[in-house]
Amino acid sequence: MGLDLELDMNLLWLTPLGAITFHGLYFLLKNYLVARACKAMNIRFEQKKASVEGKKSVANGSTNGVVVNGLTNGASINGGANGLMNGFTKDHNFAGVVDADTSHDTEALPPEGVVAEIAEKSVSILTSSTCATLSFMAVWQTAGDIMLRQSPILQPMAYWMLWYWVYDLYAMCNAFCIRRKLMEKSLVKRVVIFVKCKLPLILHHVVILFLATPMTMFYSLRGGKGDFIIACFSSHEIVNPFMHMSQIMRLLNKSHTIWFKINGVFLVLTFLLDRILLYPFMYLLYAWQYRVSLLTALGRMRYYCHIGTLFGFTLNTYWFVLVLKLVKRALAPQEKKTVEKAKID
Repeated sequence: MGLDLELDMNLLWLTPLGAITFHGLYFLLKNYLVARACKAMNIRFEQKKASVEGKKSVANGSTNGVVVNGLTNGASINGGANGLMNGFTKDHNFAGVVDADTSHDTEALPPEGVVAEIAEKSVSILTSSTCATLSFMAVWQTAGDIMLRQSPILQPMAYWMLWYWVYDLYAMCNAFCIRRKLMEKSLVKRVVIFVKCKLPLILHHVVILFLATPMTMFYSLRGGKGDFIIACFSSHEIVNPFMHMSQIMRLLNKSHTIWFKINGVFLVLTFLLDRILLYPFMYLLYAWQYRVSLLTALGRMRYYCHIGTLFGFTLNTYWFVLVLKLVKRALAPQEKKTVEKAKID
């Protein structure tokens, strides 16, 4: 029996609509809205001041470590998506999400770099919030029978989000290159540098685009079953608004505020509940609903369910450990962080 992979023409219009929405928002935020907001908050003045102070400090030979860190450790994360949230320290996805010790990074960035970063993350916040809300609605609709009950929300959402993963890679690469002053390099060199620094995040987006999205769009790939599981995976997006908000506050030199720390706590809680504990919960719920043992439940489910679960759980556990380290640093007493920084210098 062949698979029915025909596109739903009644929903296909959502894909170009999503593309126009994502690129349009990024263009408006990057070229108009964020730039004006940054000017209102004296971002340009702070950066000019930082540049002058940086030259004096370098002349005194006292801040070479800060300059190096500003150039090599200032990466960011599309959770992500995103997956999850955009870059661990150096090469990875969550780098600097809740690091309160990197205000020099922001001051060393050119104004256009700050603007591009904030614009890209703002679009991700809006998109992730919408996706998470729709996903939780789908979870509610299908929780009565996690295998057979279907939700009318998931398929339209998949068509609408289809282009987002392509857009987000473009926007992150664009902001990444502007921030690091790579725009004068050739397109190939810019892409190579971006891939080297953001490989885990790129793989995350590629897997979602070519595996998770088709599984959502075409019921025949999963036998018309598993809307609840698809909705649970999609609900991972609830983490991304907190993650991106942490990065925006860092860019605006707000990492010392209580709101930054509160946001970090919510980041850890949502990550733990929706990206770590959710995986064993789905298996336990399946066993409970069908009145079978956990081992029997594991044997009944399709192999690709286990592969997807193992991939997601491993990747999210890896990210979660790094996020915990960053949150610990952000919540550490200021005196302790000063002593640690002095030891490093």
